[in-house]
Amino acid sequence: MVELFTRLMRDKKTLKKLLFTMMALFAILVGYQIPLPGINPLYLQSVLGGFTETGLGSFINLMTGNSMQQMSLFALSVGPYITASIIIQLLSVVFPKLQALQRDGNIGRKKIERLTYLVGGIFAVIEALGLALSFGKGGLITPYSWYMVLYATVVWAGGALLLIWLGQTITNKLIGNGISLILLFNILLSFPTSMVGIFTSIAGSSELWVKIVTILGMIVVFALMFAYVILLNNAEKRIRINNSRNIGTVMRGAAQHHMPIKLNIGGVMPVIFASSVMNLPAIIAMLFGVDSNSVIGKIVACFNQTNWFRLDHPIYSIGAILFIALIYMFSRFYVMISFNTLEIANNLKKNGTIVNGIRPGAPTAEYLDKQVNSMLWLGTTMLMIVALVPMILSGLFGIGGLSFGGTTIIIIVGVLLDMRTTLEANTASVAYKKLIRTGGKR
Repeated sequence: MVELFTRLMRDKKTLKKLLFTMMALFAILVGYQIPLPGINPLYLQSVLGGFTETGLGSFINLMTGNSMQQMSLFALSVGPYITASIIIQLLSVVFPKLQALQRDGNIGRKKIERLTYLVGGIFAVIEALGLALSFGKGGLITPYSWYMVLYATVVWAGGALLLIWLGQTITNKLIGNGISLILLFNILLSFPTSMVGIFTSIAGSSELWVKIVTILGMIVVFALMFAYVILLNNAEKRIRINNSRNIGTVMRGAAQHHMPIKLNIGGVMPVIFASSVMNLPAIIAMLFGVDSNSVIGKIVACFNQTNWFRLDHPIYSIGAILFIALIYMFSRFYVMISFNTLEIANNLKKNGTIVNGIRPGAPTAEYLDKQVNSMLWLGTTMLMIVALVPMILSGLFGIGGLSFGGTTIIIIVGVLLDMRTTLEANTASVAYKKLIRTGGKR
């Protein structure tokens, strides 16, 4: 880290880009603090305050940097873009043209980005309209009329599109993945509130020594979880490969390399997919005003992560079983669309590269498929543990609306490691110049 900081200070161009990225994130912070004109503040405190303490509400509020709780200009944040990205990836399995675009290099990537931006805009309008109608009818918007609903829809959808555009600008012209950085920024904004909520739930009215032990325990637990997630992100299996060129009957220039296969190939995406599916019934029930005491309401309660692992209502933990099954299913699905073993085997064959002891072509694809499957189950199990541990603690200790959990830790670690890799790549020229000046000595 010290070396990276030194290189960054010497690379003025990269440092300038990083400063502009931080300024863009600060501008987003200002937008988060400006509530939409015409919003009823009493409604925000009475109704939305309780909604953000539920599992669904706390997670949405966390992903939007507390802007949902304040109903600010950027209340939707980059949520529509994330939803659009998930839909595009799901549809890529059904439509071969989308698969072809994903494999079409930089040109295909840009087309996918434009398509995701378009679909994200459509979702922004739908989500903004649903937000204005559902909460506006209850007293959020004053006066509640068609033109106020239209006004709120335009502002919220426009704010989401502005953030999506800003995220893509950061990606293309500044430093890092813009959408991921905005998401990380949202989580960090909500971090203090989440920690205070957890502390209050556990030791809010206890004695001083209990509070001290609680704080130390929280620090240890989160430190262990961060270390565990870093290990999960960095763990990989290295398959030995040989790259060579044949000249006549003599093998020359043979070089041994390794092809890494990450333990957690899908990253946090399987958990996000599974969480999106589990939250869908609660969103529909909220929009249609389903009674929580009805049969449908009881079924919907099984999908609410806040109700899982509660000793007073163990029946609701059935939803956790479905959640686990969805994580495994989406992990397999994500590997299918992001790690095509047959395509990788063909590319290795074209480049004159072989896996040690394995014939090129179909046998290589079968071998890689076995290796990926063995890594898939282990990596998904470790990922599932990260996602479930906070939920288990929340249910057993009665911590309502525990939003800062395994999913957010995986996002934080993933984005920070990716940012570090990006900075190292951008400041590599400084390291090379230093090696030249020192004659190759570090």
